[in-house]
Amino acid sequence: KHKRVGSISKFLMTPLKPITRSISDKFSMDPTPNLNRGRSTSSEQKKMKPVLFGYLHKLGRNGKWQKRWFESDGTCLQYFKSKEKIKILATLDLSRVGTISMDVSDPTGCTFTIEVAGRQYYLCADTQERGRDWVITLNRVKEARMNIGGLSLINPNFLS
Repeated sequence: KHKRVGSISKFLMTPLKPITRSISDKFSMDPTPNLNRGRSTSSEQKKMKPVLFGYLHKLGRNGKWQKRWFESDGTCLQYFKSKEKIKILATLDLSRVGTISMDVSDPTGCTFTIEVAGRQYYLCADTQERGRDWVITLNRVKEARMNIGGLSLINPNFLS
């Protein structure tokens, strides 16, 4: 029993690595919270080095999928129309979201959900492994921000 607890502690203390992703255009549309919708990104925000980033598809209220660029600096999860990050479409405070988990109803195993204000937001990665990477990393960042399990994150580094 103690070995397993030790291995989990060791896993949780492992440094986070950025995940770069590319995904093909298989889908198309949207439904996200209107948090900071339409806000332009400042030059300071563009310089922050994200902990996690890449393209995902997001399921819209109309039942269609839309490709979006997602990134997290360890405090929030933001998404943009593209990698150029011209305008933030929405921002989710990771300390205020509910469950982040794989969608067991997806036969491909690539989809995961984030609970926001009692609603499930569906995101799809291009592989099962990448979907699990997003879920694990977002949960670790969320736990660190909420000081669960003695985890903590350093402030994101700025690029020179």
